Amino acid sequence: MHFLKSPMFIYCLILFSGCQKNKTFIATSEIQISDDFRLFKIENISIKQHADSVIKEYFYLPLQTDSNCLIGRVDKLFINNDRIYITDAQTNCIYVFKKDGSFDFKICRKGAGPGEYDEIMDADLLDPSNQIAILSTNMRKVIFYDSYSGEFIKEVKMNFGAIAIAESGHDKYLFDCKYKMDYANGNFSLVVADSSFKVKKGYFPLINYPSTERTPFTKYNGRIYYCSNYSYDVFAYLNDTLTKKYTIDFGNKKLNMSDLPDDLFTSRGVIEKRIIPFLDHKKFSKYLRSRDIAYHITSFLESKSFIRFNFVYQGRVGNAIINKKNGHIKTYLTIEQGDEFCFDNIKTVFENYFVGTVNADFLVEAMNRLTNENQKNNIMKDLKLSNPESIYNNPFLIFVRYKNF
Repeated sequence: MHFLKSPMFIYCLILFSGCQKNKTFIATSEIQISDDFRLFKIENISIKQHADSVIKEYFYLPLQTDSNCLIGRVDKLFINNDRIYITDAQTNCIYVFKKDGSFDFKICRKGAGPGEYDEIMDADLLDPSNQIAILSTNMRKVIFYDSYSGEFIKEVKMNFGAIAIAESGHDKYLFDCKYKMDYANGNFSLVVADSSFKVKKGYFPLINYPSTERTPFTKYNGRIYYCSNYSYDVFAYLNDTLTKKYTIDFGNKKLNMSDLPDDLFTSRGVIEKRIIPFLDHKKFSKYLRSRDIAYHITSFLESKSFIRFNFVYQGRVGNAIINKKNGHIKTYLTIEQGDEFCFDNIKTVFENYFVGTVNADFLVEAMNRLTNENQKNNIMKDLKLSNPESIYNNPFLIFVRYKNF
């Protein structure tokens, strides 16, 4: 998406039409540069990093496994001072564990009635109101449950479609709507709504290369971070204001959407009552796979000391870690494991730890490569993995602290 670069406010929406290759590009509105804005330059992308060069320490937390809490695929992970919440995109349940990894309860209410949903498109943990909000896109509603019992509290209907939700406090909610044209929300990618889900503000008018990224929101220090379509800017929502907080500059590896060839725009969509070409994502991905281009900032996470995010580079998921104090940056596509293995699939931040999940079968495979039986037995004991041949365990949580590079 193309953004105006002036730090001044932009008060009106501008539609650029009739441009080359018959594409439509739309400017954004009401966004200014944050007072503490930072630009990070990434000139080189490393293919590999060894875990010892990036990770200071890590530990695993096993999650209880039984028939009531078999996790299929971890979509989102929330941690507060009392509980661990895992949104499972495969079973469409939210599993709740205590801080020691023991299972507490689950929210699993598929159906068509009050308090029920057809699928969990997204979810958010609402502190300090002790609630979980589940977004049901097809049923056009958000359902609220008690975060300590799983009991149904209420549901609120929506008159627009969304694929992600984030509660910002002060009875305001952010919704990501970029997957579909929707006149009810003003055809914006990002909208701000009140507690009745009436749209109050809209940002980033929809364009002809929408993304299906389901988790564009992350939180830190009261801010909600939002990464827009194929942009190198990271926006922060705080006190009812959206600002540009960070820009990631990949130099000559940046993607310019206006330079894409015509044959990548093969499907059709409607913007402003006009049928226009839409980006074909399969062709787009194949086109960029062999090119020296980094794009699609996502999974943006921040702690007191570090920033971490993913990007796409030559058809693979890249990782970037930024030391906030000195601005030093480490990038990698793969991380070489240590002797006792460390897997870097990060989902959230808790205190100063970056927290992710590790599939039990990965750990089993790594342990089976060990030749030292005493070492294997000690690791099995620490992980509470009774059978090293079993892959029918829930994933483990991994808590990671990065080195001060």
